Amino acid sequence: MSAAAAAAATTGGSKKRKAINGDAVDAAGQPADDHLVHPPTPQIGRQSLDKAIAAANAALLAIENAARTARQQLQTKAEAIKGLIESTGGKLELTGGIEGEVEVNVGGRVVGVSRKGLMLDQLRHTYFAHLLLYCVDELPRDKEGRPFVDADFNYVKWLSDEIALVEGADAQGEEHEIELDDTQKEDPSFAFHHELFLTPTSLEIDVRSEDVDMDDREAAEGNKEGRNRDGDREGAGDGNGDGTAGSRLREYVDSYNDAVTVLEKAVVHLDGFGQAVRPFLRAEDCSDHTVMTTTVLGQAVSTTEATLSQFGHNNLLYKRFSWEGTYNTHIHCRCMDAFGDIVQGDVPVRQTSTENFTKVVDFARRLRLEKRPGAVVKKPTAKPKYVAQLKKDVEMYGLTMEDVYRPPAQLLTFEETQEVLAMTKIPSPSVKLLYSSTRDGGDFGTMVDKVGDASSLLFLINHNDTHRFGAFVYGQLKPPADPTQTSRYSTPHFLISISGAYAKVTKVPIPEAEQKVHVAGRDASVKANNTDSRGKLYLGDGYLWLCDGTPGPSDDMRSMCQWVKKEDLPAGYLGRFSTNGNGTLAGKWQFIAKEIAIYHASEVGLSE
Repeated sequence: MSAAAAAAATTGGSKKRKAINGDAVDAAGQPADDHLVHPPTPQIGRQSLDKAIAAANAALLAIENAARTARQQLQTKAEAIKGLIESTGGKLELTGGIEGEVEVNVGGRVVGVSRKGLMLDQLRHTYFAHLLLYCVDELPRDKEGRPFVDADFNYVKWLSDEIALVEGADAQGEEHEIELDDTQKEDPSFAFHHELFLTPTSLEIDVRSEDVDMDDREAAEGNKEGRNRDGDREGAGDGNGDGTAGSRLREYVDSYNDAVTVLEKAVVHLDGFGQAVRPFLRAEDCSDHTVMTTTVLGQAVSTTEATLSQFGHNNLLYKRFSWEGTYNTHIHCRCMDAFGDIVQGDVPVRQTSTENFTKVVDFARRLRLEKRPGAVVKKPTAKPKYVAQLKKDVEMYGLTMEDVYRPPAQLLTFEETQEVLAMTKIPSPSVKLLYSSTRDGGDFGTMVDKVGDASSLLFLINHNDTHRFGAFVYGQLKPPADPTQTSRYSTPHFLISISGAYAKVTKVPIPEAEQKVHVAGRDASVKANNTDSRGKLYLGDGYLWLCDGTPGPSDDMRSMCQWVKKEDLPAGYLGRFSTNGNGTLAGKWQFIAKEIAIYHASEVGLSE
């Protein structure tokens, strides 16, 4: 008789095993393993106490089964993370050790970056360090075989020098902070590359054992937790140490959960890193990049075909690069005038300064790289006396000398994005994604953590593709200090209909007296006054409920209730009315949305 059957017999329960999806499970409802032999269930001889013994034994069996399942899940998670690393072009081990330099071609000129400098605290947790130390083998190659980074040479050369200063200061026991000065902050290329390459990540750079000094290795070994001075592991032995077995089990479970949390965070950071650096490694169609080079006044300028082909092969910028060295293969799409210039129709490629041409190429490059929702691709800048000529040069190559706004989310078109942002009255607005149910899940606490103390919050909600709406809150979300309480306060905000309820994007004002936000603590909920329903957050004094449920609250941010009084609906409403005469910006009043995203809106160039 198995232990599970013995436990069932002792308690008078059925000896039969249930089946879930065809898999055998034991009496505790856990996956059973007929190949394991468990010790017999101890018995006292008094029925009431033997029931407790049997229950404890069944719980232990369930824990063992859960542990086996957790190991299987851990194996699956490990394989998935390994695949995620490799899918982004990353190596599992450090490429090239920590000595010497990483030599790369950046935009047509060679830059050396100190490996040891990349390992210092200020750099090791950045995208730039992980790109050069883990992904360099997957970068495209120039004609000399060097790794090629499709970026602004001037910025990367400056960053390389800054890394050298950090390394030098560290060797002297001092510090040097890498920061842009005011002029660099206003430079669109410096600002873009600085934000991208120095994006922080919790991912570690694991140094190979042969690259670690013996003293460092011994220190690491001596600092391992869980061992006493004599080398025995704490808690090992016959179980007669301090603390009960139950308390140790809880400690083990907590340790397991902590470790899994580290892995889950790594998945998020690896995914973010992969999305950011993938354009440097391959083209959007997953083919390898081709490095294309032209010469301006004796200086090489390089980029990738992916950057140039986004405008089409007939674009003058593409032709400017493809002409040199590949003229015969492209003769069908261009001709040359008497001076050897490329001609498109009757328009020749005029001579430009090296500086202006590199700015045109950098603008094209940033247009390809910057696809983040809500981002602004800033037009090139120059000193006032040179702006007019720069504009002519940009437009000569088929680009427009204007900032380019990326939609805040896939559920908005470019035109809808412009209309929504115009409603905020923020000058030259830009948005940054804080929370996405698709990316971050539906947990309320996660949303609160992601939003933090940001203000000027743009809520975008997709109910069913047809009905899309949102809200703009000028203030912050203010959870109570006590997680068992709620926080209700006034802050200006309004609703927005994007599609479905109105024929066009429409602002839905909320009366000032009803511009109330109510936020529940993590262990609390907000109850509706007139029904047995609860949520975790509402806007408009109840016009929009999140984590809504009956009796609720729901544990999913996408579970919502949305309604608006008839008198508060602007003219042109196309939606339904309830028996109480209330309308809704969604397809119905209570629903599960396909997606919710929250953005921070701010004036371009202003820090949060």
